[in-house]
Amino acid sequence: MKIILIIITLVSGLAVILASHYFLYSTAVKFFDISDKKIKLIISVLLSILSVSFILASIMVHWMENVITRNFYLVAGIWLGWLTLLLIACLLLWLLFILSKPFGMVLNFKIIAAIFFAISFFVTAYSIVNAKRIVIKEIEVFVKNLPAQWENKVLLQVSDVHLGAINGTSFITEIVQTINQLEPEAVFITGDYFDGMDGLLDDFVEPLNNINAPQGIYFITGNHETYLGVDKVKAALSRSKIVLMDDKMIDLDGLALIGINHPVGGEKKDLADIIKANNPKKPIVLLYHIPKQIEQAKDAGVDLMLSGHTHKGQIWPYGYITRSIFGEYHYGLNQEDDFTQYTTSGVGTWGPMMRIGTQSEIVKIRLKNKP
Repeated sequence: MKIILIIITLVSGLAVILASHYFLYSTAVKFFDISDKKIKLIISVLLSILSVSFILASIMVHWMENVITRNFYLVAGIWLGWLTLLLIACLLLWLLFILSKPFGMVLNFKIIAAIFFAISFFVTAYSIVNAKRIVIKEIEVFVKNLPAQWENKVLLQVSDVHLGAINGTSFITEIVQTINQLEPEAVFITGDYFDGMDGLLDDFVEPLNNINAPQGIYFITGNHETYLGVDKVKAALSRSKIVLMDDKMIDLDGLALIGINHPVGGEKKDLADIIKANNPKKPIVLLYHIPKQIEQAKDAGVDLMLSGHTHKGQIWPYGYITRSIFGEYHYGLNQEDDFTQYTTSGVGTWGPMMRIGTQSEIVKIRLKNKP
């Protein structure tokens, strides 16, 4: 059943991509008034290649990662992001065309199309630069019965780094330098540290050993670690000072830190059961990659829950999709009574190395006692 579902998902995704490229082709031919058969053939062949480029690049970089396949993956990913903006431009062109008819408006659609497509290009260029700009998101969290030693101390959440074909050792080295400048007591890595490619896992983990955090560095897996293979991740982390939580609880100097790994395969995890099984007696900090089972976390007495996964959609307008799936928990700070939850947009990118309407962030959490 799972294999059938995967096949249906892949086929559906490919159908959407092919349809999107055909829509782009037909729109370009229409509004640029292209009638020459050779030019139309060249455009159709080019778009046909681009339509399968990301899937092909993903396969190639997984099986034979080198400078050529990495750059192919980078370009294919950016094309996929640019395609989103081109499709928006196409929709606007058709809307303007339809609306112009009843009013008898005579417009030069060739020039308008050129302007819309050029804007999409420049927005794409901006989004690439924006994705590389790391923002420090600062929040205050008030915890009931917070141990005195944690008053005004700083925790850092780093999520969705996606180290692999695009983001490599130089990226994580930059992140580590930023972390150390913030002087945290502890650092929480909340999943998708790896992108799901084999890569040089030890090279990606080694820079984490340079983090200065008196109370330690704690790691939970996300869905991309399951694609890579959790055993490989465990082996790489075992050769570092990073603590893989693996559904367990530790006493973090008076805080009950519980980290729950992402389910593997068809595994089902009930957060409340796992939390209660650990029998926490102190304020609870819960790390879980996907912002789900929020009510269970509340009922289990969690004080602070940290998640990632959504990227806040990464590229507008996909944030509307993540909001439709995860509701108010798709991004940002949520507080209710003694419960606080934060979903980060992550510090890395998946697929297109682009961010529009979102930011690459590290979350700086300052703890305060709740009266």
